[in-house]
Amino acid sequence: MPIAPNRCASLKAAGLLTASTTAAQAEEAQQKLRDYGWENEASVLHASLAAFEVAPAVAVTFANGLARASVKDNLCGFSYASTAATGTVNVLPLAALAPMFATGNGVPPSGGINLVNNNGKLGAARDFLSMSSNGTFDWNLEGALCLRNLLTGSDAPAKALQAGMQETQRNGNLHGKPAIIVHGRSDALLPVNHTSRPYVALNAKVEGAASRLSYIEVTNAQHFDSFIGLPTILPGYDTRFAERRQAPAREPGGAHRGARRHARQRSRDHAGEPARHRREARGGGCHRGGRRQDRHPRLRPAFAPAAIGLPCAPVIGGNDRFVKPRRFS
Repeated sequence: MPIAPNRCASLKAAGLLTASTTAAQAEEAQQKLRDYGWENEASVLHASLAAFEVAPAVAVTFANGLARASVKDNLCGFSYASTAATGTVNVLPLAALAPMFATGNGVPPSGGINLVNNNGKLGAARDFLSMSSNGTFDWNLEGALCLRNLLTGSDAPAKALQAGMQETQRNGNLHGKPAIIVHGRSDALLPVNHTSRPYVALNAKVEGAASRLSYIEVTNAQHFDSFIGLPTILPGYDTRFAERRQAPAREPGGAHRGARRHARQRSRDHAGEPARHRREARGGGCHRGGRRQDRHPRLRPAFAPAAIGLPCAPVIGGNDRFVKPRRFS
């Protein structure tokens, strides 16, 4: 099924895109994401994240949590269920259900449970395989627009979600406690402009010189370490992006083996640069006991992963609620 071009066409029909061809619509949709605050470094990831249903699954999960919605509410017509390969809802075998509490992460698709569109024109079906009311398979744009309305609307479900969001918002005051935020600049799920950067800016405004918050933004780092381990399914993740690594063993005296070697190498690579830029350029290091200890080796060369053709799948909304903070680079 041509889900990607159908999604683009439905976005245009809804007035969210203006381009006429699928290719132009895909470029326009991606530019809207960049305008809304996604970094350019994340652009190569949107297709693969769409293929793994990341945006709708996470949006539905968090929307239900923030709105304190009951499973019976079927917020925006979504539910979770086991589905067949064709997308129809079926019953999960007990043998698969039994270990789910221990092995499932709570966000579909996981453990045989998938995101379901209860409002499909042909009946309830797996979200991306369901038919919208207009008779097209456009990855349930109606459900995506409903989720967007929860953020911008004024009906009862929207007010419930907005109240939940306000309850989770922080004031940025760490009261002088030392803290470190480490974030990958290529994160396409939780963009740095929507999360870490605004918090760091808020903390600086609230605490000023008293702040003990350190922010490390890692280039060539994204959200899902597990994707790096799937080179046959997602080629390019393993060569373009760094993965989190276990701290190396300590040498006698408490030093990390190899730490001084990496520090010396980076000192040569970035001689003359300010310390903050050295930290961000290679993403290494942490502060411990007042001394900086570098733990991360240099990043490998980057090669763009093969695109999975879902150009417009994750795009909804505009930049009406986003104020871009200063760039940390």
